[in-house]
Amino acid sequence: MQWLLQVSRWGGEENTRRIKTSLSVALHTQWNRNNGSDLDRTSFCQAPPKKIVKTYRISNRRIRIPMNHPNHIETATRTFHKATSIRAFLPHMHFRGKSIKYELFRKSEVIQTFLEVPRHDFNWQLRYGLKNPIKVDPVDKIKVTGTLDNSMLNLAYPIPHEVVHWGDQSDDEMLIGYLEFEFDLNQFEKKNSSKYRDLFA
Repeated sequence: MQWLLQVSRWGGEENTRRIKTSLSVALHTQWNRNNGSDLDRTSFCQAPPKKIVKTYRISNRRIRIPMNHPNHIETATRTFHKATSIRAFLPHMHFRGKSIKYELFRKSEVIQTFLEVPRHDFNWQLRYGLKNPIKVDPVDKIKVTGTLDNSMLNLAYPIPHEVVHWGDQSDDEMLIGYLEFEFDLNQFEKKNSSKYRDLFA
């Protein structure tokens, strides 16, 4: 068993993901052109870490954005059945994405707004790392709300005469609220002892 060590350029934060020694690893990286150079410090380590990081997604693949609508709202939710801690948020939408937010619900009540991005930019999609991880209790629900602009007011992609659905292409649309969670090593091994789980759930 090997461990893939990811070191963030923001504050030297280390994230670790487990991979099998028999697997091939392909790194798919998307870059923003910023007229400069950058450094990726992903590496491998042999020693088991104290914390394991997994990425989960909260998505809605049934989105349907009507024609000529400047403020269409879509939502996605996910309930967590075990306690864990959130390390970071990675919101993702395409050209029609206007704003996005993450909220914590407990017993159908909004407890906390984790993150709100009032001006989403397709060309500037960030990982919002937390200084201190946020604990999430069992049966807590996280709701992701996206506002999408399919009107002539959207200068990023002004083709408002089409109804838009989920799709991989940038002129299609997505609503995904990625979350990075951390687990203690013992908790992670117990959860995954019966079979190997994908890195992305």
